[in-house]
Amino acid sequence: MGLANKIWNKYKYGNFVTKLLYINIAVYIFISLSKLVIFLFHFENQGLYYPPNYLMLPADINVLKTMPWTAITYMFTHEEILHIVFNMLWFYWFGKIFVDYLSSKKLLYTYLIGGLVGALFYVGAFNLFPAFQDVLHNSRALGASAAVIAVVVTISFYVPEY
Repeated sequence: MGLANKIWNKYKYGNFVTKLLYINIAVYIFISLSKLVIFLFHFENQGLYYPPNYLMLPADINVLKTMPWTAITYMFTHEEILHIVFNMLWFYWFGKIFVDYLSSKKLLYTYLIGGLVGALFYVGAFNLFPAFQDVLHNSRALGASAAVIAVVVTISFYVPEY
């Protein structure tokens, strides 16, 4: 059995902690490889745009209307190694506790709803407060931080003495 089969079986039969970790890592690898290919072959000069721009959540509502999927994809998108490492470490540690006390399915719901609420607050803040008007059109959110914090806060309230 090769490494790819082992990874696939862990993903296939794992709980949602494993599945969400693997999805985040796979998207990170895809973004890293696409950045490398674009850099090495100068594709940016040929009209091929930066792939994470289609995954990150735009703060501008008018742009968001044309890319509604980004409300989901941003929470799986990371660019920097330390960003994904620390998000996934927190998620792994607290996700294991979450699954022990609640369930894997509730973890998925908490992750997704936490990410969507984070997106709502992000877009709302940038469009509501005048301080952000100058950077509204160029601002984009990425990362699983809101989703991970939702998992951390939920399990922290459920078993505070843990």
